[in-house]
Amino acid sequence: LTDLYNKRKDWLDPELNLRVIQSEITYLVNRRARYAKGIALENVSEFDYETAASQVPEDTPCLAIGGQACTEYLDSIGYQGTRRFHSGCELLGSTNHCEVVTLKGPTSTVNMMNQDPRGIVDLCLTFLER
Repeated sequence: LTDLYNKRKDWLDPELNLRVIQSEITYLVNRRARYAKGIALENVSEFDYETAASQVPEDTPCLAIGGQACTEYLDSIGYQGTRRFHSGCELLGSTNHCEVVTLKGPTSTVNMMNQDPRGIVDLCLTFLER
């Protein structure tokens, strides 16, 4: 448990770190059963976003929420977070139908759904009410 805690303690606050540890333990416990049944989790980096996005009608409204700290971090480790986020937004349609929101500040990290769930929910509800 100490190894799991120490893995992310430098960049996650303690509460979020404990939630991540809980998820990782659940993943590790269930992994053996999944593998025995031939179930594998899809590698997100290999997902065919272009095909999925091309099937969304052009006039379908969409909301793309990105985090400044998240994209900057991904940029810093060579994952081109900013470029990929903007490319994803373009795949979902014209700027007339795709609303892009970039969160800023300490909760705009890769874990923004866990760090600011109320803010994310508020953005989604406002979008859906239009």
